[in-house]
Amino acid sequence: VLTIAPRWEGRRVVVANLIVKDNRLTDARTEELRVWDKLKDDRDMLAMLPKCFSDGECRKEGMIGSCLDPGRQNAQCRFTPAPKVPLTVVTAAGCRTCKTDDTVAAMKRQITGLSVATVNYPSAKADSLIRELNLPGLPVYLFGKEIEREKGFENLKQNLEPAAGYYMLKPEVAGLGFFLNRKKLNNRFDVFISLANPGTAQLLEVIREFDPKIHFLVMDDGQSFQAAGGAAEIEEALRAVCVQKQYPQSFYNYISCRAGNPQSAWWEDCIQEADASAVKLCARGPEGVQLLRDNVALNRELAIANGPTYLMNNQEVFGSNKVPDKEELRAIITR
Repeated sequence: VLTIAPRWEGRRVVVANLIVKDNRLTDARTEELRVWDKLKDDRDMLAMLPKCFSDGECRKEGMIGSCLDPGRQNAQCRFTPAPKVPLTVVTAAGCRTCKTDDTVAAMKRQITGLSVATVNYPSAKADSLIRELNLPGLPVYLFGKEIEREKGFENLKQNLEPAAGYYMLKPEVAGLGFFLNRKKLNNRFDVFISLANPGTAQLLEVIREFDPKIHFLVMDDGQSFQAAGGAAEIEEALRAVCVQKQYPQSFYNYISCRAGNPQSAWWEDCIQEADASAVKLCARGPEGVQLLRDNVALNRELAIANGPTYLMNNQEVFGSNKVPDKEELRAIITR
């Protein structure tokens, strides 16, 4: 008796090859076949299956699909035109980091009748919307009230906020790429990092040629500091800003050295020309506190809590999940 079964979640099926001679089974071989999106459909098998098992299997662009008699041999998909839901995307013309395609594509997967119009800033219409909605940055995604009739509106609503006759996708969901009302400072490059992050040493090497202004990812509530790495990361940041004040020419080498081995207590080895007692006195006193507060003031102003994050020309902001390729980063900065 040959017993075969598909694997968990049907990720693999078993193919049995039976060799029959003179009405007798002479051999049997089995093999597992991984089910993936490039596996061609078998027409004969599809003819035996119901047309649909749920509404989710009835899909057609611009239409709402319903599965009639799901899972039965006479199952059929019925399509009706989806109600139009207008979406206005306001973005900055020429912004190198305002990526809207992925967000719009995700919205189209959720809202069948989405009708998209793009408004570029600066323009009269964009300026009007920015003033009316008091927008802090771009891009923004504005849905018409028609979205309330969407079947999945209750699930979508948690990521939306009412705004002057629109539903606006929350900035923390959509992300901002361009800060409005910030003065453009050509060739300025701010980088927000954590010295406790394992990739920071490599990142510092990649960005060195772009003359970055370094900000430590330490949170300041006006009373005390907090950091993901706890007290050790805060102490390291305090030492670093004091080194920057006292030995500015050695600052970048110092933080690069410390990021390469953040667990080491021998910080003096990373700046041997320094007067260790002077650095300690600064880091442990009010001078160090004020220096760090000044260093992280931009973090607080722009609500940047994670990194690495990059701010170009004091206007465009973007982040990376890992250390970016130097050539890719150079292309973004110099484009």
